[in-house]
Amino acid sequence: MDLTPRVRTLLEAALVRPAAALEDAERRRLVAQSSALGLFPVYARLLGNGEDTAQLLDETRRTHQARRLWVRHTAQRALAALAPVGPVVLLKGEPLAVALMGDAALRTSTDVDLLLAPPQIKPAIAALAALGYRAEALRPWTYNQVMLTAPKLVPIELHWRLALPPLPAPAVAEVLAQRQGCSLWPGTALSILPPDLCFIHLLLHAHQHLGALKTLVDIAAWLDRCAPEVDLHRVQRRVSALGLRGVMAWALATVGTLCGEPLLGAGGLATRFGLSPAVLDRFAVRRFVRHSTHAVAHAMLGADQAPGRALYLVGQGRRLRDKVLGVGLQGASMALLDTAGARWRGLGGAWLLGPHRVGEAVNRVRWRRRAFFADEP
Repeated sequence: MDLTPRVRTLLEAALVRPAAALEDAERRRLVAQSSALGLFPVYARLLGNGEDTAQLLDETRRTHQARRLWVRHTAQRALAALAPVGPVVLLKGEPLAVALMGDAALRTSTDVDLLLAPPQIKPAIAALAALGYRAEALRPWTYNQVMLTAPKLVPIELHWRLALPPLPAPAVAEVLAQRQGCSLWPGTALSILPPDLCFIHLLLHAHQHLGALKTLVDIAAWLDRCAPEVDLHRVQRRVSALGLRGVMAWALATVGTLCGEPLLGAGGLATRFGLSPAVLDRFAVRRFVRHSTHAVAHAMLGADQAPGRALYLVGQGRRLRDKVLGVGLQGASMALLDTAGARWRGLGGAWLLGPHRVGEAVNRVRWRRRAFFADEP
């Protein structure tokens, strides 16, 4: 299956020159960097099989293939173990790769993401303990998920929400009620998000990672493969009800700008989703579109001095400066939300309540008496 037009254009936009014109050293560097960022399969398809890098590409493909099969095996075992617990939705993984790329091998996953209702989180942890998994501490005030790890096994993340606490998100009960069956893995009972909720999840994921290239590639692929079959105005109504029009405007404008397509007017990307010029003209939307497009430009082969590069790198650094920058940018990104109340709650959640040590201490006091995992929030 070939890359979709928007995905191909977006991948090219992140290079210093067209993929066909890259030198051998640049191709090798691109293989290493795209592997680290979860983009190797799509960049390998873009590069083709050059004589000088054919062996490297083949070796890396085999590594990714083995990892993909191991992630699939883990997901199947986890779903079987969780069958008695309650409804479970598989987020991302091979089903998402097939939906977005048309090929399970064209999108990488390093863990298994599962969505459950909050009351099922602790029973799910107990069920997965039988497979050797152990969970880190539950921190619902800071995160929307908990990671489980086991020696020599793929990590599993149990989600009780589609987004971090400061962000509006569809109710978990609504998501689970609208889940769709998937027959990708014969013999495995598998549920996934329907296309419209999948798009909202991709928007939230892109916002959480401040427009990292992989998240924008996912959105570009959804626009090419899923949007033609979806009622986009219905999507817009759901996004508006959540107060996420600014987030959607930022994501669509970033992808549209990088792909060189019109946003407004007949057939414009934003127009098709029912977004008005006023939403696109918000100060926060314009600023984040500018920073995100600059961050993606030449992101894969250097140009660390590119404006907005910090937006792309946030979350990848371990130094204190990177962590402070990450908290600051996460807080600033809440300006994309539609209402003043949501912006202030998001800003406070990101800046004052974590994830950092001061926020952890405050939140332990706030949540001490709340039985979050016993009842729906």
